[in-house]
Amino acid sequence: MILVFEDRGIITYYLKKLLDIKGYDYQIAYSVRDADSLWNEYGLKIGGIILDLNIPSIGLSDDEKNKTYGGLLTGWVWLKTRVLAKDTEMKNRVIIYTEYVDKLKEYVDEKSLAGIRIISKSNADTETSGEQVLIELKKIKEMK
Repeated sequence: MILVFEDRGIITYYLKKLLDIKGYDYQIAYSVRDADSLWNEYGLKIGGIILDLNIPSIGLSDDEKNKTYGGLLTGWVWLKTRVLAKDTEMKNRVIIYTEYVDKLKEYVDEKSLAGIRIISKSNADTETSGEQVLIELKKIKEMK
């Protein structure tokens, strides 16, 4: 099962279409609370995560919110504190799908990002970036 953590409806709609066409089982999280609930419910059954970064930080602690750079890295903070803190093996099964690749690399060190797949989400070229997501999901699936 793939956990898709994305709050923008149009992107979620597009990802759902792609995942449906390829026959992936997935769950959508639109908020930190949704993502927490799905992670707690499915845990080790989650075979991969497609993660947006710029998500409202509601549901994070005050300390966690202070690390999001105004919400810009909410997805990263959730991943690091809720997922990777419990399951470091998940790192190789994460696709960060974001418009903020430069900011991510500016604020997060290379060692922390090692093994994570990062795809630039470009509104101008959603089809190409969506295909890249599918390519990386296939690689993740083949890891099993």
